[in-house]
Amino acid sequence: MSSSKVVPDPDLSPTTNNTSHHPGKTTGGKKDGRKGAIGAVDQDGVYALLAFKFRKTKGSGARNVGGQEPRNKTHYNQYEAISYIKPDTLEVERAALAETPKKECRRTAALWIRYAVTGLVVSIVIYFALKICKLIEYARVKETMTRLDNDDVVGGWLFWVGTSVGMNVVACFLVLLQPAAASSGIPGLIAFLNGVEPVGGKSSLTGKQTSFVSLKTMGAKFVGMLCSIPSGLCIGPEGPIIHISALLGYWSTHFVHWLEQQILGKRFDHETEDEKRDFLATGAACGITTAFRAPLAGTLFVVEEAGSFFSTSHLEFTFFACLVSYWMQWMLGLAFDGDTGTGAKFQLTTGYYCDVENPLNMIAYIIMAVLGGVLGAAFNQIVEHLAHLRAEYINTHGTRRLLEVLFLTMLTGSVVILLPMSSVCRPATRDVVLKDSAGCLSQEDFAQVSYGEVHYPYLNKIIVNSTVTADLTSSVSSASSSGGSRRMLLTEATASSSAAASSSSAASSSGAGSASSSGSGSFYNYPVGSHANILDNLRHITSHARVSEDKHKSRYDTIFLDNAADQGPYIHVHYEHTYTCGKKSHTFNDMAMLWLNGGVKGVKVLMQRGFPHLVSVGTLWKFLIAYFFLASITAGTHIPAGLVVPLLLIGGAFGRLFGMYWMEFKKSLCENYVSLDSSPLSGFTMDPSGGAQAYDMYWWGVTYRWIIRDCKLPDPGTFAVIGMASFMGGSGRISVM
Repeated sequence: MSSSKVVPDPDLSPTTNNTSHHPGKTTGGKKDGRKGAIGAVDQDGVYALLAFKFRKTKGSGARNVGGQEPRNKTHYNQYEAISYIKPDTLEVERAALAETPKKECRRTAALWIRYAVTGLVVSIVIYFALKICKLIEYARVKETMTRLDNDDVVGGWLFWVGTSVGMNVVACFLVLLQPAAASSGIPGLIAFLNGVEPVGGKSSLTGKQTSFVSLKTMGAKFVGMLCSIPSGLCIGPEGPIIHISALLGYWSTHFVHWLEQQILGKRFDHETEDEKRDFLATGAACGITTAFRAPLAGTLFVVEEAGSFFSTSHLEFTFFACLVSYWMQWMLGLAFDGDTGTGAKFQLTTGYYCDVENPLNMIAYIIMAVLGGVLGAAFNQIVEHLAHLRAEYINTHGTRRLLEVLFLTMLTGSVVILLPMSSVCRPATRDVVLKDSAGCLSQEDFAQVSYGEVHYPYLNKIIVNSTVTADLTSSVSSASSSGGSRRMLLTEATASSSAAASSSSAASSSGAGSASSSGSGSFYNYPVGSHANILDNLRHITSHARVSEDKHKSRYDTIFLDNAADQGPYIHVHYEHTYTCGKKSHTFNDMAMLWLNGGVKGVKVLMQRGFPHLVSVGTLWKFLIAYFFLASITAGTHIPAGLVVPLLLIGGAFGRLFGMYWMEFKKSLCENYVSLDSSPLSGFTMDPSGGAQAYDMYWWGVTYRWIIRDCKLPDPGTFAVIGMASFMGGSGRISVM
């Protein structure tokens, strides 16, 4: 196809020589603009027009990080994106003339097969890569925990930092061998998908130029990721996963295409630039799908973040490949991890008692959106300026790159091991679940504090129709001895009538249920938990503790059966870490839970709903400041590393911290709010050492939780999720995924 030369308008042409802006330009130009040349001379007019326009404005636009002008303008101007429209070449024309309906159908079927193969390959490789990372991380955490349990902080530091240094040295060596394996690889991927092939860089070890899409780069990135991700640095696996997955898609389709030519002939199909781009994008989407078990998120990531050229047909192919990848990951997870490997990676408890929203909370979300955006922009500015400093002072020497990695590893390892010393050992008692909580709990968590929820009319009917006699007591005792120990339904406690009266008054004023005291001066008539008086105790409970009258005919007219007599005052906290508190001390260190469990589990701790006071305000402040600083200086270092998990941790800590303050603010607005310590059994201590309290489940179920719901107290776990979204939106410009 002949092309006509574009003649520049004399009124718009600049007075300077155009070639001075393009050292790489030659008279004949280059056919592939992705290799760095500007193109043929017939592009002079277009370039002159664009150059004139850009010189007339001072800003550089949003295409640059922060909208700033590129520092190396000469190098920047050597790149020009090519068009992905199919070229009108002889080869394409010949293929179009030879096309028949049968061949087109066969080619379309082969295309679907190639996308399916891409999904399968990416899913298998990434699943086992994450599995290996998880095993390495678990082994390091377990060994470090063993040393800390023995109060050996120095030994724990030596092991944690020593293994981190060894792993990151290997990862850095691979990056020096293949420079394109550094960091996340997402910027290079975006460049490739938008028409510019990024340069892999010159190896510091071999002195040879490398490629961003080569098999060597993929291998170095894969092994380097297995070393760097479990090392404990403030990084995540998502960036390397996206790069590796994209290259897997790129080379998988290349292999399948070669296989098709061997079987069906070379004229069956031919690879094009747009096809390479499509499979690179699809591979990245499948990687996101496997990592997060979310096929829609993988598809949206490519549409929103990666490519500017995206057709409707490619969207269908990509979503199909993501579905194949998801189901392959689902089967692998079921086979190797059981049911835990098939669900969503980050799950939130939902239900009636989780929904405590009101218009005032919407104002809080708007404030969080603004603050999260500002915080994300500040993070970007720090990362960008450090990237320029690295390029100028560190990237030019391989030794300096290694020394930087060693410095970051030792600094982060010291913070991980030593910072939890600033937090106290907190008892893992029932108040962690019940305090300021309306009961947004999973069945597993409810089982720690209650035998279950029973409909009040049904329980009352059983008690009314039962007669407590000496014969019944005898039969209960014999049945217990013959059929195994019978679980006690109530706590072995008594309580003061004054506490019951005050809580009852507060509950009545709020419209919640009541739990009044009896004439005997105690909330219960009989020694609670006595085997001989179970029915008598329950009879008294049902007579004096019930939800408010407006709920009597609803499904919420229930009673939670207290299991403290069997369970005791202690509970199990998800992802708990005892640090130096002692494994059998029934305590946990909330700071160690965030640092010494791995990044993904740290995110889950922050997202935990139903445990408002799981992480203290002081811990959240210290973690937010320390992690923000470490993540910002680690981003862009010379190992395979991603930023999604760090962004989630920073945003989650910010959101949960905001939620704690907002919860206290909502308490001050609610006149009917009472403390959990107002429970009729709050003064009773089940721990012989006097260190743990047993909170009354009956009063919590019929009164306290309804006070919390009436006051519309927010759950900090919900605010953690909002904080993650706001910070990721401000830092990564991610609004849909």
